[in-house]
Amino acid sequence: MDNLNLGSNESILRKMPRIIIDGVRHEAILTSRRIILRERETGRITREFPYSGIALVVSRVNPMHEPVLDITPVTPGETGQPVELVFVFQPAGQNIFDLERCVNVLRDQRVPVENKGIVKATTPRSRVAALSPSILAQDDEPGHNPASDRTVAGRPWQSWQPPPEEEREKTYIGAVAVIFVIFAVLIGGIFFAAPLLKATQTPVQSNAPGQSAAGTAQVTPVETPVETLPPTPAETPKPAATPSEPVITSVPDQGFWAKISYPGSYSGFVGGDGRKIAVKGNGVQYVRLPFQNTTIDGSIEKADGSADLLELGIYNGGSLVEGSETRVPFGVAEIHVPVGLAKGYSVIVTPTPRPTVPEPTPDKSLTLHTVPPVGVWVRVSYPGTFSGSIGSNGDWKDIKGSGDQFYQLAMTSGIIEGWVQKSDYSSKNMVVGVYKDGIKVFVRNTDQPLGKVEIYTTV
Repeated sequence: MDNLNLGSNESILRKMPRIIIDGVRHEAILTSRRIILRERETGRITREFPYSGIALVVSRVNPMHEPVLDITPVTPGETGQPVELVFVFQPAGQNIFDLERCVNVLRDQRVPVENKGIVKATTPRSRVAALSPSILAQDDEPGHNPASDRTVAGRPWQSWQPPPEEEREKTYIGAVAVIFVIFAVLIGGIFFAAPLLKATQTPVQSNAPGQSAAGTAQVTPVETPVETLPPTPAETPKPAATPSEPVITSVPDQGFWAKISYPGSYSGFVGGDGRKIAVKGNGVQYVRLPFQNTTIDGSIEKADGSADLLELGIYNGGSLVEGSETRVPFGVAEIHVPVGLAKGYSVIVTPTPRPTVPEPTPDKSLTLHTVPPVGVWVRVSYPGTFSGSIGSNGDWKDIKGSGDQFYQLAMTSGIIEGWVQKSDYSSKNMVVGVYKDGIKVFVRNTDQPLGKVEIYTTV
């Protein structure tokens, strides 16, 4: 009965258990994404309305003085008529309160709602004429059968009247008795409290100085009053003024920036070089990306079911490098783009020269081949046998061989990763390099027995 197939981030906001749709008892469940209508007897879900798929909701009163919600979907159903939700009679106007709570949830979810008038109360005969006999058997008084209200054939039916309201009279009498007891307690409290108040307000007569209660003179030592100076108030330190950050209204023309634009709320991240910068907010937001010569990744997700446009763009020096967008409710804008040097900085920082490390060279016993001038290649140079696995952009392949070997990758740019390992215990040097269009972009080596070289680089 409670299996509503809710999403991972979907929660129930409110339940309306007394709803009539087309003469059948229903329950309305309002979640954070949609309205679910379910039969109370069978638990079968008959209709679902995502908030983004509702064109209009109208609150009104039907001819039986019952509050009603008419739901008009964006795509009309087979009949072309709105779905009518009747809030059946409940004591003290509880059905009207339920309708108002339902309307408040719909407005919070940005569903258009139109009010055509709601009365202050409903009549007790709300569903007598509209419900089926199976439903009446549950809501009416025990033992009452609506079919017994018929008269002789050919004459009109006589409407069934509810039994005398004896219980209501008993309730009124009990309420009057409670009010009488409250007044009695208040009056008794006033009589008992008056002498106490008078005693506390009467000043106590004290004996004159030097006189005892019996009139005997007593000598009281005179104390010299000590003058006390008021404490010097401590000065409250003034808070230091914090400089306010400038408000960014457009993409800056220096360095890498991410621009996120969406009318509603969103959250996610952008980053590179193994770092992620959390992003959360609404409207237009600019995020500085302190990266270069790497791959920038980003993923921004809508926090609501709106069909408005969500945009994510990566900029370098004020110019768009790559963008992504979506209008799907709860959609995600994702980006994955390799970038080079940051543009727009007037000051060029000269990198500190690194100590020169001699480049590894293949073993002298090998016959080396010419590096291919076009394409992306992985080169393994080792006199013995080796094996491993290399991949790019999710496409992997296993390698195995000996000597000076070249393996081509079907790519023009992206990330290359993998590993190559010796198959023997030799201490000879194994060199692994990556070449693009004849230019070396990566090289590693090992002379350890069963040594292994890890590959990770961007071309």
